[in-house]
Amino acid sequence: MRDAILLRCRENLGRARGIARGIPAVTLLSPGGGWSLVVRFPRVVGEEALVLELLGRHGVAVHPGYFFDFPADGYLVVSLLPEPGAFEAGLKLVFDTIAARL
Repeated sequence: MRDAILLRCRENLGRARGIARGIPAVTLLSPGGGWSLVVRFPRVVGEEALVLELLGRHGVAVHPGYFFDFPADGYLVVSLLPEPGAFEAGLKLVFDTIAARL
């Protein structure tokens, strides 16, 4: 099971890095372990408003950075565990929603 989780996380992290290359305003923080990815975005919209919009409009669930005590607004925490196709589609919606605010 551990190997399957590691493989999934690596695959989704690679997908995330590929998608993020096209969005210069978004930064992916290097994972320090676990199965979460931290996305840094410009503070063009508050974390809570963005999270609620993603969930309500697109059915995409992510966590605001303040759940994890980040020092400022502008962070999202995304799980690397979803099936890769769903992960990629959801992350594209996250990035498109942020990019629309720039």
